[in-house]
Amino acid sequence: MELTAHPEQARYRQHQAHWPFCRTAIERWRVDGSTIPVAVYDLAWTYTGAQTFVHQLADLFQTYNRVLWEHFPYCSACGGQCCVVDASDVRTFDLLALALLGETPPVLPAWLDAGRRTCIYLTSGSEPPRCSWPERWRTVKCWSFYCLGSKPLAKGADVGESYRMLTAALASIVEERLPQPLRRYEGVANEQLSVRLEDPVDFSNTIHRALAAIFVDPFMQCYPIASLAVEPPEATPNLFLLEDEVTDFIVAAMVELDDDRAGSAGDLLAKQQLWEDLATLSWIVENRPATARRQLHELVQRHAQAQDFDLGHRLHSQLLHLLAVWQ
Repeated sequence: MELTAHPEQARYRQHQAHWPFCRTAIERWRVDGSTIPVAVYDLAWTYTGAQTFVHQLADLFQTYNRVLWEHFPYCSACGGQCCVVDASDVRTFDLLALALLGETPPVLPAWLDAGRRTCIYLTSGSEPPRCSWPERWRTVKCWSFYCLGSKPLAKGADVGESYRMLTAALASIVEERLPQPLRRYEGVANEQLSVRLEDPVDFSNTIHRALAAIFVDPFMQCYPIASLAVEPPEATPNLFLLEDEVTDFIVAAMVELDDDRAGSAGDLLAKQQLWEDLATLSWIVENRPATARRQLHELVQRHAQAQDFDLGHRLHSQLLHLLAVWQ
């Protein structure tokens, strides 16, 4: 599709406009050789110290992702279905990190591989699809997101236990490799960041709040970046982009259930549960309650073992798309 037609193109243009200012500010800092004190966290940032910090964060998340890809089957079986529109959540720190690493954000062509529902940065022309961001730095949101994938779990598998095992494995990496400046944040805030991993989107937002407190805000006080002055502290995904598709799916699924009245008592009970879950999903999308992510997690777990092409499996895929972008 054309770049100008993609739902994320306005945000992409905004990040492209911000990027030169971020790069220039980091270059000024390198030339000045100044130290940026952050007294509340007992930190004193230098240019080389910030580079080391970004390298340490990159190492943490690369190790974190090796756990996802090499020790659990979910990502390798799923094939990037969490790479949906608005999921990348590019923030100021991501752009500053690129500048400190000597990297640049991707410049996209006029014609995209990505579709309306996929992330604007996903290059789907290759097999498997690849992210167009530099391998040395993906966005914090993308690097930290995880789920149990889109494929049915093994028969008899405990969904909750599978999720807890994955969360615990990732938490051990975070606790082992967390850079010292973020440990300082934990001490002052009296908060262990890895505890937030039960909900990876909440974890990403918490990491960004910590990064803003210990580095981004102090840096911008010393090297103001005018183009970022209006950036919201947390990007809000455009859920309206998915609303029509989810609503269409719910209507079609309910029609399918209504047309298929035959079956055993067990089948009818399962269909009744599906109907109730579709109604719940419709209510969540329409009302966007504060408990939405918890409710979506519950629905995801209930349908995680649905077989390929079953209605429950299709519902599971819709739920995963919503979870990937819902803050």
